[in-house]
Amino acid sequence: MARLTPAEQSEQSYDLAMMALADCLTREQDAATTVDTLIRILDRDSLRETITEALTRARASGAGLGYSRPNRRCRGR
Repeated sequence: MARLTPAEQSEQSYDLAMMALADCLTREQDAATTVDTLIRILDRDSLRETITEALTRARASGAGLGYSRPNRRCRGR
């Protein structure tokens, strides 16, 4: 079995989450079942590893995630 890249693992988890939400919205499953499904998706070790790897690579490359901190200095002081 081929190992998925981090991007593929993330995309697969996103797709599974969207299917779970669609099932809830079309009333194929109730809200409690949908929440349980979403928790199972988010609780996957592979997803956690993928997120950790992406964050580690972003930090190591200095690229960050495109988020800049707001300037918190008070004006006029």
